[in-house]
Amino acid sequence: MGGNISRDPPDAHLQHHQHHRHNSTSSPSSMTRKSKSPTLRNSKSNSVNEEKKVPAVKPDKRIIYGRAYHAIESSSYMLPRDDKEIDRLHEEHFVTKELLGFNIMIEALKTLDFQNEGLKVLDVCCGPATWLCETSLEYPNCRFTGIDMCSLWPQVIRPVNLTFTEANVLQGIPYPDKSFDFVQLRFAVLAFRSNEWPFIISEIKRVLKDGGCFQCVELDMRIITTDPIARTYTEAFESFCASYGLDASAGAKLDLLLTEGGGMKILQSEYREVPLGWGGPIGDAYIQIFQGTLDGLSPWLKQSLEVDGFVSDFESGADDDIVDYKPNNRAKTKSKKTTKTTKSKKTPPTIPTESVTTTTKNTLIHHQWDEKRTAVLAGKYPDTYWKFNADVPQSHMIKSINEKSPLTSIPCTITDQGPITSMTLSDDGTLLVTYSSTGAVKVYDIQDNFHLIRKLRDTDEKHIDEFYCGAFAPDGLLAVGGKLKDRYRWSDDDADNHILPCDIKIFDVCENKLVARLKGHKEEILSIKKVIFMGQNYFVSTSQDGSIYKWHMAEDWKTLIKSTKMEDDITCMAFTVSFLPNTGNKYFIAATDEHLRLFDFEQAKLLQTFSSINSSYCDCAKFVNWLDEKAYQTTDNNSKYAWLISRGAEMCDLSEGVSSKPNTCTLHKLIYPTKTQQGFKLEQIKTYQHDEYHANSWLVKITSNGRYLLAPTIYGQIFVFNMLSGQVTAILKEHQDMEIRDVIFHPYRPLIFSCGDDGCVKVYTYKSNVEQHQNNQILAKN
Repeated sequence: MGGNISRDPPDAHLQHHQHHRHNSTSSPSSMTRKSKSPTLRNSKSNSVNEEKKVPAVKPDKRIIYGRAYHAIESSSYMLPRDDKEIDRLHEEHFVTKELLGFNIMIEALKTLDFQNEGLKVLDVCCGPATWLCETSLEYPNCRFTGIDMCSLWPQVIRPVNLTFTEANVLQGIPYPDKSFDFVQLRFAVLAFRSNEWPFIISEIKRVLKDGGCFQCVELDMRIITTDPIARTYTEAFESFCASYGLDASAGAKLDLLLTEGGGMKILQSEYREVPLGWGGPIGDAYIQIFQGTLDGLSPWLKQSLEVDGFVSDFESGADDDIVDYKPNNRAKTKSKKTTKTTKSKKTPPTIPTESVTTTTKNTLIHHQWDEKRTAVLAGKYPDTYWKFNADVPQSHMIKSINEKSPLTSIPCTITDQGPITSMTLSDDGTLLVTYSSTGAVKVYDIQDNFHLIRKLRDTDEKHIDEFYCGAFAPDGLLAVGGKLKDRYRWSDDDADNHILPCDIKIFDVCENKLVARLKGHKEEILSIKKVIFMGQNYFVSTSQDGSIYKWHMAEDWKTLIKSTKMEDDITCMAFTVSFLPNTGNKYFIAATDEHLRLFDFEQAKLLQTFSSINSSYCDCAKFVNWLDEKAYQTTDNNSKYAWLISRGAEMCDLSEGVSSKPNTCTLHKLIYPTKTQQGFKLEQIKTYQHDEYHANSWLVKITSNGRYLLAPTIYGQIFVFNMLSGQVTAILKEHQDMEIRDVIFHPYRPLIFSCGDDGCVKVYTYKSNVEQHQNNQILAKN
């Protein structure tokens, strides 16, 4: 759902359009305003409660399958006009208000003085007038008018400053030019055919005063899903709308209609992504609202689609959609396998995790490493990694996870209205940041009961922001990245707004403002990392366009000195990076495509490729300090080495739609060369797998405290593997049955954080800590 404010040239009109979809995709809404005029406002002579009637015969009702519908032949509106529909519209108003956080956008309140000026407000297609009743009581000095072709509004009891007009707006709005200071239109996507929208907009512009505001809340009725059953019904619904000349995606295109057709300039925009059947009370309410819409349309759905149980069948399909939701994965045009990875509830064959056989991965050497240079850097710039792990006595981080040390979730409210893709902890461990597709970054105080202290948003961004990742820098700076979508351009290939070049945006968290941009990536930014190399400041970022950039920053971490793209013309998608221990940050491993690639950070060159780690995508790789390596009998102890964990997604069996092999996490041993002409060796030491571990989705991260590996699944679980034994010691389940995207250990507190597509962050600690806290509270009360 979204909204924006736009400014018109003199003598033009202001329009505001908001739009929300029943899925993870988002689209814009706009609000525009024209320049103020010193002319006096006209007033009408209607009495306060006078109900204006146009000279037309009031249409009769039609009773179809026991429900009342209008009988106006010129209107394509097919929803009922009975008490059941009024209840649905009431609920839609309150849920939408909760989602947006307002009845009137802030820029309209700044532009127009609703408290004192006695403004005239018109609500077009007002329905049962829920919005009008609320706002007319909130602003008693204004005069409110509702217009609709059916009189569903309160007939006896209503605010004294509220009147109604019964009329079909397709025959024109029955008021003179420049009559209203503020006009609203919302939830009209099923009311007007595609060729009727221009006339409706022109009528609204005609009755809007100079300096007035037009607010429009609109829906994109499409549901984007990868589930084949749910997709069948959503495609059928779109075809049904098209057969009646309706555009189910009209809400996504209104900005184009308003700006290109009306020459308006966007001044402010807001949008919201709406979960459908998931994500908490909002998602639960919206699935009921949407099902109520289908129920109201059922006479025409049954006739058009020749089905009897569309609504009930859709409900079962919606349940499948909840399980199968993923971030939108656009088709790539590069020479990369495009077979889609999907998840499956079928049990794959088991791989014994006790195996001690090591496998050396196929490798391709592109450039040679610099042994002498590496030794100098490692000596001068020692690693600062792994200050805290499960064996550090003074640290209180989670050290054991098993039957003797069970974990439980802490009651807290860390949520968003869209999927939360990842999280970041501040260097001192006091702040938690979440990144989601709602266009805002949220900052929580871990020390103050996880209180929300900042909501960062680029208020000057005219297009649609989605944030996926970020990294803290000194002095309260936060670099964030994600996806930027064109508010005015639609991509049929993506079934979403067109992708734009994606900048890294640097925010000052204390000042709550954007202070810098880093331009370079063409598509979604998937990870950002802060790096110190030779005493200099850098960010390194990866992208869905396949590029990896290093950004040399000045001492203030805001001023860019130089950006350099890694020399690599073969990668299609780059996910995460992790720097090799004991190399002075000269080298890093990147999870790219289905491979692991080794880069020289200093020279910005691809050094080596370890091929086919996964059959589809290898989306996460991290170096870890394996605490129990001495208990594992290894060979070639004279060589330098590092331990690396990875995970990914597998190709699917197209005949059954299941992954071609089981999902696993892997422990690798990266053996450093002893001579310049040699390459690194990557040995597969252990695989971590379980019959119930299903994780065939990409853009997912794993983590470790040096003893346990935490592996999220697509069903809201976190599998806890003992890295030495390979056994599952616990399964944490607090999320809904959806993908968990990220999981992290707190470095010195007994906390674990996880986030996922249900829009929630779950916080875990030892069960004994929670019980002790509860006992202390009881004692304090006594």
